[in-house]
Amino acid sequence: MRFLRGLLLGTAAFGALVATQLAIDASPEKIETVRANPYQELPPTDYLTEYLGTMLIGGFKPIAVDFLWMRCTTLEEQKQFQEIKTILSLISRLQPWSEQVWSYIAWNLAFNIAHQAATPEERWRWVSEGILTAKEGARRNPGSFKLKHDVGFLYYYRVPQQKDLKRRVYAETQLDCYEHARNWFQMAKSQAEGSVGRRYEFDSFILDCLLHHIFEAASRHQYEEALSSAASASSYARSIATTYGQHILFWERRGEVPTESVPALESERAMWEAEQRGDLEAAARYRVEAFGRYAMLLRRFNGLNLGAVEDRMEELLEAHVIGEAFPRCDRGEVAGAQAALDWAIEVARQTVPADHFSYPYWMGTAQQWVDFKSCLTAEVTAQAATLAKSPDAAAKWTAAVEQYKYFGENYAGTDIDWLDDRHRLIESRALAAGAVLDAPSLAPPPPPPPPLPKRR
Repeated sequence: MRFLRGLLLGTAAFGALVATQLAIDASPEKIETVRANPYQELPPTDYLTEYLGTMLIGGFKPIAVDFLWMRCTTLEEQKQFQEIKTILSLISRLQPWSEQVWSYIAWNLAFNIAHQAATPEERWRWVSEGILTAKEGARRNPGSFKLKHDVGFLYYYRVPQQKDLKRRVYAETQLDCYEHARNWFQMAKSQAEGSVGRRYEFDSFILDCLLHHIFEAASRHQYEEALSSAASASSYARSIATTYGQHILFWERRGEVPTESVPALESERAMWEAEQRGDLEAAARYRVEAFGRYAMLLRRFNGLNLGAVEDRMEELLEAHVIGEAFPRCDRGEVAGAQAALDWAIEVARQTVPADHFSYPYWMGTAQQWVDFKSCLTAEVTAQAATLAKSPDAAAKWTAAVEQYKYFGENYAGTDIDWLDDRHRLIESRALAAGAVLDAPSLAPPPPPPPPLPKRR
């Protein structure tokens, strides 16, 4: 009987506790506490690592974080990049709700460490890791528009610094870097509704991404996509002018740029169709026509930063040299190869007048091709000697290799992605002709380092 009474009292007490807890859980104060709990949406593994780890070190957490930052600095001086990544991961777990921590780590990986990479593959690994880190920070801090901006900015600014990075992004995702950037900027803008200045900034980025996407699509010969994006960019520029009511003339002029790009895009499409037919003469003619139309665009909109247009123009110049000058080199046509390169030099010099915003840029481009002319001249002379079975062919190929090496050293750090392949071709021809090279770069590149661990 005593046991039954105790059981009933215990059951009643437990029921009262449950009812009380349910009432507490339903209270506004409890709901707000749960909503603000930073750990509630984390997977169990993250919860245990971050919450329990933080609880265990307690008041020593600031000291631990300071020590890890100092250790990271030391390892960076020693170029111990894998160890740096491990320490940065620990720091992010100790301070997962700090925007500044995620921003710094992502920037350090994508810029500072990637800049010191020995190979393009290794550089891509670190840039990719920086982007993943920024995305992870945005996931951990869903209310932060700054971290979403950081992801967009890495796609918008870091990836385009090397053409191979742009190609890798597109190959993996079927979206170019500017499409990724636009998507993240749009998400950031949607969370910055309380700040007109921030929304204006994000709209500026979004429009620039739309402009760049036009010419990225054209470079992949997706001309319908390019023309559609041109219409979208023009409409978006007009919407910015209407929405904010400031700098209206500036945004209206920006909106005219994609519309006025259409004739040049049509010339590019005709160039591509001619190449597909094998009509290389017509393709070269349309390429010159497209470049001229883009140049007219630059002159008309002097004062606007049209980097997207200029990037595409430079790609057309490179395509002309690769498609016109190099084949003539391979056939030993000295005059024809030099004439093709002279055309690139001359049009670069005459692209814009001296008072134009972009004049220094195009003078630098012209000088690059002037400096490359010594490589081309040495190469075509050596090829002509080989075809003529001249006894001094090996010596001429050695001179060509030296010219390419000298040019590469002078322009180290610039994104001339075809130069290494051409240099290797010249070395192979020199060796085939019997030349003895001091330090050929023809040896296969070292194997890539093991891949970084993938994030969830």
